[in-house]
Amino acid sequence: TGYSVDIMSDEFLTDATDEEFITGLTYYSFNREPDTYEINTIKKRLDKFGRLLVKEIYKRAGLNGADSVAYITTSLQNLEKENVYTIDDWEKFQKLSVEEETEDLI
Repeated sequence: TGYSVDIMSDEFLTDATDEEFITGLTYYSFNREPDTYEINTIKKRLDKFGRLLVKEIYKRAGLNGADSVAYITTSLQNLEKENVYTIDDWEKFQKLSVEEETEDLI
């Protein structure tokens, strides 16, 4: 088993179907296949969130050992509360968060 598509490629981000995208990310990040519930749950959120951002969330989840759909959806819900929908939004949000922490220390 395994997933042979290069999910790091730009072609994968733009050309893969939603199901292929979620399956590829899940296999790459968590070394497992997603179940139908996970595919459908994440698929609903792809209308709002950019694929690069979703890919980053999966990457961070994998690095944190949090391989559940609950972690992914909670992360996306938290970003939505901050009006973060794209990787550009996320980078701006990260920068603002660091600036605010620095100001709090002064």
